[in-house]
Amino acid sequence: MSTAAKPKDLNKQAIIGEAMEKKWNCECRAFAHFSPIDFYCIKDRNLWCVVEIKGANYTYEEWDNALLNLRKWLALQLARAGLGCPALFVVGYNDQARWIDLSDVDGTRIRAYGGKREDRRGPSDGEPLIEIPREQLHYLCDMPKIEVGEAR
Repeated sequence: MSTAAKPKDLNKQAIIGEAMEKKWNCECRAFAHFSPIDFYCIKDRNLWCVVEIKGANYTYEEWDNALLNLRKWLALQLARAGLGCPALFVVGYNDQARWIDLSDVDGTRIRAYGGKREDRRGPSDGEPLIEIPREQLHYLCDMPKIEVGEAR
């Protein structure tokens, strides 16, 4: 879980966590602050999967690809290989949430760099991104309209 997460993104994460618990009959828990991965899920008292959740400020249909930071992909791959559990990437769009198992992601579909966001981190914010065609993402749940600052 990032300490830089905005309230709207935290609300999306809470909604998505509840949807995952319901869909997969598991318990989702947040990793500590500054962890490279957001969540892990427990099922039958065992680690079932690790999960990275990305909040998107657009609808599912607006973009052809979901974008996963290369450093997040690396952390998820390391967890998947080292822990022997699935690693999931979930995108919380404004209208729905979608997911993919990292074993189904083509890590060679790399964009040279991401956009720089001076308002978030700084001049080194541009980084490689992996493009995931949106058609590969599986439906998880509908997302309610979340207002900025709305408590969950």
